[in-house]
Amino acid sequence: MNAGDDIGLALAQIQGDMLERIDAALARLADGRYGDCAECGTPIPSQRLRALPFAVRCRECEAAREIEPAARLRRWADERGDVGAKSRRALDAV
Repeated sequence: MNAGDDIGLALAQIQGDMLERIDAALARLADGRYGDCAECGTPIPSQRLRALPFAVRCRECEAAREIEPAARLRRWADERGDVGAKSRRALDAV
């Protein structure tokens, strides 16, 4: 496999993921759930839906979801206590 094959495979995976997200959005539309945040239930702003028509969560819930893994990693590092200064700075930047 060469670099071109790797890129082609990656693009195919991205396209497949995008199609799955669009199909899920169409299913939510058919069920009457399109545009409602799956986490908090509030309406997803129309600006966000125009930018990401397959959005499942409002901006606030999506941000909280993205921050949580970094917070868990920080807690794990704190519990271990042996994280170097460079690693600590990287964790704090997340």
